Amino acid sequence: MEDLRLAGAEALVWACTGGSFVYGWEGAHEQAATLARAAGLPASSTSLAFVHAAGEVGAARVAVAAAYPEDIALLFTRFLEAAGIEVVATRGSGIITAAEVGAWDERLVKELAVAGDHPDADAVLLPHTALHTAAYVRELERLLGKPVLTANQVTVWEGLRLVDRRVYEPGLGALFATRQPPPGAVEPRGIEVRE
Repeated sequence: MEDLRLAGAEALVWACTGGSFVYGWEGAHEQAATLARAAGLPASSTSLAFVHAAGEVGAARVAVAAAYPEDIALLFTRFLEAAGIEVVATRGSGIITAAEVGAWDERLVKELAVAGDHPDADAVLLPHTALHTAAYVRELERLLGKPVLTANQVTVWEGLRLVDRRVYEPGLGALFATRQPPPGAVEPRGIEVRE
C-alpha cells in the first residue's frame, strides 16, 4: 500500500458498500483504520461515505433503495441507524451478483429509486457500487424531489472530503452542489473552472 502514497495518493477510500457495512458500524471503522495504517493515508469506505454524505445534504431521515436481497439491505439499514440516521423505508431487490446489477439500465435504476422512496425521507440512498448511476443522479433527484445518494457518487465525494477539496458540480447531484463555488470558480456563462 505504500506504493499508493509514493505515487501521490493523498487518501484511500474502500470503494465497496457491502464490503464495509456488513461488519457493522464498529467493523467499518476498524476496516478504515486498518487501511489508513497500512497505507499511511487518511482512509474511509463507501459505507462511511454514505453517512458523511447524508450529513452534508442535511438528510436525518433516509429511504434505502437497494439492489441487494432484503436481508443484506437490512444490514445497511442497521449500519445507518448505528450512525444515528433514521431509516424510514428499506427496499431490497433480490439481486445477488454485481454483474446483474451492472447490467441495469436507466429505467431499472429509476424504478428502484421510485419504489424505494418514502414521503418522510429527506434523501434516497442507492447502495451498490456496481449500480451505474452517475449519468442519472440529476434526473433521479428531479423525479423524486430530493437528494439521491449513490455508492460511486459518495465514494468520490468522500475521497475529496478526506483531502479537504471541494468540487462544485451540480450535474452530480445535490451532494456536489451543497456549497456555492468559491468566487471566480464559475465563469458568468456557467462554465466551471477546474483546478
